[in-house]
Amino acid sequence: MAEEEQQQITPDYVNQLTGPTDQFYCMLEHNVYNLQFTDFQIRSLDEGCAGVLFHLGRGDTPAPPPPEIGADACRFIRYHFGPDFLEYNTIGTTLEFTNGPYEVHNFRMIERHYFRDQLITSYDFTMPFVIPNTKNTW
Repeated sequence: MAEEEQQQITPDYVNQLTGPTDQFYCMLEHNVYNLQFTDFQIRSLDEGCAGVLFHLGRGDTPAPPPPEIGADACRFIRYHFGPDFLEYNTIGTTLEFTNGPYEVHNFRMIERHYFRDQLITSYDFTMPFVIPNTKNTW
């Protein structure tokens, strides 16, 4: 993390990344709001072949992460789509998360998807207010 140690990790910095990072920038112990991502789904929205392509919920057993992930294994999702995946025109995702006893103001999540180190799409979400002890869907 030589460059990142000198670089403050800001939303602008994250939005300028040109490839996936080799680590998480937010340490688990810094999650004072107890935000937990509990459900993730990818689906086709194409007419005639709409349906769930991938689903992972709390309690499901995901594919094991690479060994170098270490303590961050609980934050890692590995999925593989065959070449047919590229035939879909419209893909949708759903993300469910819960938070703990504190209200969250201006919760921001930046989600970037890469294929072979090329940015395919980027989402930058802001939720102005998250009610304590709630389940939320994006």
